[in-house]
Amino acid sequence: MDFASILKHEARSVDIVGRFGGEEFVAILGETDTKGGVLFAEKLREKVKKARFMYKDERISLTVSCGVSDRKSSVSLNSLMKSADEFVYKAKKNGRDRVEYK
Repeated sequence: MDFASILKHEARSVDIVGRFGGEEFVAILGETDTKGGVLFAEKLREKVKKARFMYKDERISLTVSCGVSDRKSSVSLNSLMKSADEFVYKAKKNGRDRVEYK
């Protein structure tokens, strides 16, 4: 089991998901508002919490810190991505394994 597989499994056919950096992933959820994005992120976080991740024959636990932003609140794609990234760092700062949004 890996994180990307969980993300891909939870995404709908209208969603776009992928790696965005070293340990960062992005999910572009079409036809979804902030509330729906938060629900998706919380569901993903819970799935990861229950998953069995293995490294060198030992189980490891992972946490997921999510930032959710919506297109309606952003003037451009760049500002949307910047906003979501700021929420990710806020989630990490506030204890990790959580979802932050406006």
